[in-house]
Amino acid sequence: MSGQSLAYICIGSNIAPAVHLFDAVAMLSGCCQLLAVSHVWESSPVGSVRQLPFLNAAVLVRTAHGAASLRSEVLRPIERALGRRRAWDEKNAPRTVDLDLVLFDSEVIEGDGWRVPDPAILKHNFLAIPLAELDPEYIHPTVHRCLGEIAHSLFGNRPSIKLRPELRLSPYCAPSLKFIRSLPAQMLELRNRSLLQLVEYLPW
Repeated sequence: MSGQSLAYICIGSNIAPAVHLFDAVAMLSGCCQLLAVSHVWESSPVGSVRQLPFLNAAVLVRTAHGAASLRSEVLRPIERALGRRRAWDEKNAPRTVDLDLVLFDSEVIEGDGWRVPDPAILKHNFLAIPLAELDPEYIHPTVHRCLGEIAHSLFGNRPSIKLRPELRLSPYCAPSLKFIRSLPAQMLELRNRSLLQLVEYLPW
């Protein structure tokens, strides 16, 4: 489709997170063509233990926006509509929702205070793992490694992360089952049963 780009967006929240993640995906679907949504992953807060865990997910959309206009005209307005207020001293603070553009086609972009690919993909499992669900074979344009490989390299890192398969954000949820099956068993425990035992009849 001429003039269209693929954008990978990471979403996170630890204030009414199930509500805000669901609403963010719904609002994105009204602005872009929603192609795929990861499962929801729960992670411990970074830098502070005096707050609730975060819920994280990733979304793949097709858009006519460029990277800068997607951030300023779509993502930031959705954040504000859901009560997000960005401040210079807020790093690692609780938040209603973050929508971060982390990959855009295979472009390398230096913006004013932001970069694509987002360098945090290579450091944080709660970003890399949901992204790898969407497209484990996507080649990172600066380190030339696929997302699946990057995600696997971060399995043992902090913060701890676990799958929340009971939280379903969209009917477009279409993860890579091959990637899910490659995850360590402790990340997939669900009421004392392995998610791998349930994968045949979960509605994925």
